[in-house]
Amino acid sequence: MNARPELPSLHALHCFDVASRSANFTEAARTLHLTHGAISRQIRALETALGVRLFVRGARNVALTADGTALMQVTERAFGILHEGVAQMQRRHERPLVLSCEPTLALQWLIPRLASFYEAHPEQVVHIESSGGPIDFARTGVDLAIRRQDFPIAPGLACEPLMDEWLGPVCSPTYAKKLRGKHGLDAVTLLHTRTRPHAFRDWAKAASLRLRPKRQLTFDHFSLSLQSATAGLGLAIGPSPLVADALQTGQLVAPFGFVRGDVGYVLLGPSHGETDPRLHVLRDWLMAQAKGVVLSKSSRFNVPSTG
Repeated sequence: MNARPELPSLHALHCFDVASRSANFTEAARTLHLTHGAISRQIRALETALGVRLFVRGARNVALTADGTALMQVTERAFGILHEGVAQMQRRHERPLVLSCEPTLALQWLIPRLASFYEAHPEQVVHIESSGGPIDFARTGVDLAIRRQDFPIAPGLACEPLMDEWLGPVCSPTYAKKLRGKHGLDAVTLLHTRTRPHAFRDWAKAASLRLRPKRQLTFDHFSLSLQSATAGLGLAIGPSPLVADALQTGQLVAPFGFVRGDVGYVLLGPSHGETDPRLHVLRDWLMAQAKGVVLSKSSRFNVPSTG
């Protein structure tokens, strides 16, 4: 294989690029903060290295030769790519990263953990954008997105599993004491959410149970139904990432256990190669945090009987 020819001095090529566009060595020298003589010497050195004449010198201005015009087309593209690449890198580091996350997951899981991220990476800034469903990264300016994988992932997106979802009824410790009587699940108030109206039905089916609640209430979002459960209003379905912290602190309990959900959470991003090191740091941190969402084996399979 033939070796590539050695390139002339990059400094000389830069001087030529500026001079070729201004057709004036004095103006090029002013642009590059050099002297007229320095520009002239760099151009002569470049001509010697290439073995061609690049300019026709006049009394006041210079004109490109055919070889000079051909080289100008090359240096314009090359330095244009360099300038754009540097500008993109600067823009990336001037703006915060944007992480999109489903609203309740952001409230219950992501935001409580952000302090540890900033303690480990005080130089970084992450803007949290609250939304769910499909996402257009190019249009929204989002860098990474956490989503429950309940919709088709668009071709061309990078998709990594983040964490599983386990489903189970949760309530306050005080409310759980009321469930120890003979009526069990038949005497409860169920707290539904409009975003996943069949969550209780799906849990009961997976647990091979029949629910006959005495009261049913519906809320717009999981955050409201979970807050109501914490307040002692009844039983809410608790997807594991949304209730893991409350279960650990004892704010909520899971008296009837969990079953594995059909889908989990994924981390989405553009599939093109991303060189911003901040994204790798954020991704690795999210993956590490997701590993901490673990339910005990007993709570996963502690499915009740009704009689």
